[in-house]
Amino acid sequence: AMTQTPPPTSIPCPEPETSGNWTSPFPIANIDRYLLGLRWVIILTAGIPSLFGGFQHNTPLPPGIVLGIIILYNAPLSVYIWQKRPLVNRKVRGLLAGDTLQAALSVVVTGGYASFFFVLFMLAAVEIALSIRWQLALALIGGVALFQSALIFVTPVENWAAFAPYIVVSKFFLLLIVGATATLLAKLARQGERERRRAMYTAARTAALNEIFVRLGENRLDLQRILQTVLDSAHTLPSAVWGLVLLPGGRSEQWEIAASTAACHPAGTSIQGALPTVEDDTLFEAGAGCASPLPSFLKRGKITRLAGVILQASQADMIGVLIVGQRSTRPLDAEEKTFLRSLALEAGVALRNAHLFAKEREHIARLENFKVTQSTFFSAIGHELKTPLAVLKMLAPSAAQSSTLPEETRAEMSAAIENNLARLELLVNDILESARLEAGVVPLYPRRIDLVALAKRAARQLEPILTQKKQRVSVNATASLPPGWADRRRVEQVFSNLIRNAVKFSPEGSLITISLQAQAGALQTCVLDEGPGVAPEEQALIFDKFYTTNKNQALAGVGLGLFICRRLIEQSGGKIWIKNRSQGGSAFCFTLPLANEEPDNAKSRPKNSDN
Repeated sequence: AMTQTPPPTSIPCPEPETSGNWTSPFPIANIDRYLLGLRWVIILTAGIPSLFGGFQHNTPLPPGIVLGIIILYNAPLSVYIWQKRPLVNRKVRGLLAGDTLQAALSVVVTGGYASFFFVLFMLAAVEIALSIRWQLALALIGGVALFQSALIFVTPVENWAAFAPYIVVSKFFLLLIVGATATLLAKLARQGERERRRAMYTAARTAALNEIFVRLGENRLDLQRILQTVLDSAHTLPSAVWGLVLLPGGRSEQWEIAASTAACHPAGTSIQGALPTVEDDTLFEAGAGCASPLPSFLKRGKITRLAGVILQASQADMIGVLIVGQRSTRPLDAEEKTFLRSLALEAGVALRNAHLFAKEREHIARLENFKVTQSTFFSAIGHELKTPLAVLKMLAPSAAQSSTLPEETRAEMSAAIENNLARLELLVNDILESARLEAGVVPLYPRRIDLVALAKRAARQLEPILTQKKQRVSVNATASLPPGWADRRRVEQVFSNLIRNAVKFSPEGSLITISLQAQAGALQTCVLDEGPGVAPEEQALIFDKFYTTNKNQALAGVGLGLFICRRLIEQSGGKIWIKNRSQGGSAFCFTLPLANEEPDNAKSRPKNSDN
């Protein structure tokens, strides 16, 4: 699993015009402050001419007082706009309502059709154009223009000039023209910003895919770097908050997090649950506006929507899932889906290559280990053959003159020749037996067997070598031990090999214990010695063919005895393992099935190693 890194910042993307939100962000970050300057220009444009007679006489309030009230209202409002930036944050309802009401009251109290304060309506129209989707903005601007005209007509005026209707109509169309122009400019600005963002997306995605291609082409595959690049690239999707690469776990609907930019879901942990239904080929979406809800096992945090895609090594095999949590309310468009599929393809190739690379490294390691093991084997087998052959070569001339030798000497020579021939025979038999086991031509004839009797029989047959080292064997079994189901001769062979191994590595005068008990539906046997034990890193290798322990190389032999034991036990339906004893020494344990668990129709059928 990867080390979690802080998530990169995703590229901000404006919502499309089809968004369900009635507001639409303007692409200039300081638009509120620019409009703040425009606000005061409009206020002064309306107020100063009114102070010099450009208003209807006998109005409820003098223009100077109205201008003062407007200034007092807009001073704290300007501070609010400067700090809160309502247009950028898309919180403009109160601002638009306040500016429209300000314009309406100012016109009513300063002369109706003759009031210069009508320009305050233009401020509201511009704000509408810059903050609301263009279709709705045009409709609202038309409504504000009609409201202005209706307000002028109902405002009480002492003397209507003959040209007054023309002024009202002119103000109506002037407001429409200003509002429509601002709306058009805002739409063009948003469209240009959208295209710029799209170009940024395309450039970022292209660079990300190129980076993945480069890393895939490196001589040494670094899966962690590639998956991190995939997740970094996924953050170019709109409003992306975090990304995860999930691999199937050991249980149904369990997922292991292989890579993550989510603090709530760190890499190396696992999650349990079903992912949303895949509705579009290999891609799925869930959350706001989708048929599928957000999965319950994901910690939502700030996300409102989830996009994911299946990682495949081929068209049929799923090897993982790439998911992206988004703070968004809109579905992915076709280009974004294509990009997500491209990321999934690259991640799938990376995972597959990493798997193949790991297998290749394992294969190379096995070959290297085989070379070492092969060298050790030939060295050991040369030693094993050299010693008895040297003894036989030395005794051969004396054997020809045995008639002249004392009886005691002839007996010693005969015993030495017999022992060394037996040693050669055992070595050759082990080599042939291991070859037959690997070829799958060793038949097994399982029957009901008494493991205690077989253990004692194997110990008696090895009494000569036990006597030489002043060792003894103790067989301990639980009361009423049930019979096992296996090939009697092969089990006795396993006992013989394990006891020989214990004798070889245990010190003189030590005790070798054979413990037998029924456990978990099987018979468990352990051969306990008082030797040096086996290093933990060697315990997984000690049953391999030709493997010999690094300790006591002179005693190790050729590495076939334990290999033969493992193959015979596994073919008998059991398992074999080694563990170190707390008080010193090793315990070689194996299990065999109980006799009453074997089907009746299998009792007379031989079992080959390839069955």
